[in-house]
Amino acid sequence: MAVFSRNDKTTTTDFSGKEITNIAFGSEIKGDLKIAGNLQIAGKISGKIYCNSEVVIGKTSICDGSIIARKITVQGKYTGHLEADYIELVDECVVQGEIISNRILMKEGVIFEGTSKHREAFLPDKNIILEIEEKK
Repeated sequence: MAVFSRNDKTTTTDFSGKEITNIAFGSEIKGDLKIAGNLQIAGKISGKIYCNSEVVIGKTSICDGSIIARKITVQGKYTGHLEADYIELVDECVVQGEIISNRILMKEGVIFEGTSKHREAFLPDKNIILEIEEKK
């Protein structure tokens, strides 16, 4: 967050653009999550995650289920379905399952076992959470 002054007006700007929800190491969640901002996971999650922004699965994380987000970064262990405009697999992570994305970055040392499908179009600019609820 930065504060800028222009003439006698002060403006506060949040460069992240979104709030961050943290799931701390030692935490365990089972069920569905709908996150309006960013999500950082250091604990264990089992279920479906719908996120309007970015999901980061940290090095200490063990997660399974389904994630739909704008961007997903995996540093830990993940089993299930990942769907995003951009997916990064880094830091010797382990991913088993299905990936659907426009762009994928897979760094050296990553273990990926499963299928990967390219999607031509980006996720709509609409709110992902609202879009999922409308499909029900």
